[in-house]
Amino acid sequence: MDASNEAEGREFMAALGDKSVPIVFLDPQFRGVLDKQHYGNEGIRQKWRARLPQMEEATIIEFIQQIDRVLVSKGHCFLWVDKFHLCSRNFLDWLQSSDLKAVDLLIGNKMKMGRGYRTRRQLEYLIVLQKEPEPGDSLNLCPTLFDEVALVRQWGRQAAYSVTKALSARCAAIQSGSSR
Repeated sequence: MDASNEAEGREFMAALGDKSVPIVFLDPQFRGVLDKQHYGNEGIRQKWRARLPQMEEATIIEFIQQIDRVLVSKGHCFLWVDKFHLCSRNFLDWLQSSDLKAVDLLIGNKMKMGRGYRTRRQLEYLIVLQKEPEPGDSLNLCPTLFDEVALVRQWGRQAAYSVTKALSARCAAIQSGSSR
């Protein structure tokens, strides 16, 4: 499973057994900020992203419920969110019907200026969710702020893939007991 999967995500998740996966990464194609700002013309300005179907809130919640089902006890879900969803805290609504709790936040520095409504975006946000967390649980993954450019150089691909590989490698080392 540690590879690119070209399947409809809900079908892929349904094929996984209960409590069978220690780590999941979710990068939902949410449209919250698009709906809030009434941008329109999405395909012209966002050619690459517009090829991906946008996910309704109900679909994201369905993914979260499936992730909750397949995660082992104390397992982690790394949830990519944008600043709008982070600040509005509506990502918490996605978690209501699950045992997942937000336990940390990692911030990726893209090292280049992006677009923004009030401020120009340079950061990406990765909420660390844990199933059935207890006080003292810790992965000691990495610094809260990570340099996406350095990870791309190390792992040789796009930023999301590089971050995923780096965090997966760190989690695997911790879970095997080789690094604490």
